[in-house]
Amino acid sequence: MKEGFDFLGFNLRHLGGKLLIKPQKKKVLAFCKKIGETIKQKKSATQEEVIKTLNPLLRGFANYYRGVVSKETFNYIHYRVWKYLFNWAKRRHPNKTNGWIANKYFRKVKDNRWTFACNGTGRKGTDVLWVLYDISSTPIVRHVKVKGTAS
Repeated sequence: MKEGFDFLGFNLRHLGGKLLIKPQKKKVLAFCKKIGETIKQKKSATQEEVIKTLNPLLRGFANYYRGVVSKETFNYIHYRVWKYLFNWAKRRHPNKTNGWIANKYFRKVKDNRWTFACNGTGRKGTDVLWVLYDISSTPIVRHVKVKGTAS
């Protein structure tokens, strides 16, 4: 158990009398690669379309791994997604400066200056602020044991 083993996308190992469960490294890297390929396929898409495509992927991954020790993993994925999106924006505007690109595609939302967001239209034609899901802000929810007679 000290070396650990992988099971259902999780890495389980025993450290200092505690069971440590983390997302499997291979799955995390495969997910980052999938995000990168998805963004690469959206070269000519609008910012709104990119956000609509990425949000379900990010939410699904976060919901699957939010019950284990995954805060560092979520921060790493957030960083990788930011890099992919900044490169996507730089490709669209090769002659513009990094500051101009940052002002156009990234906004300050809830004290985070680097939030990928844009104005768009909602279902009923109303103006909506489309914001990319921040996977690093996903709360870690621990499993609560069922009381002895409740099961």
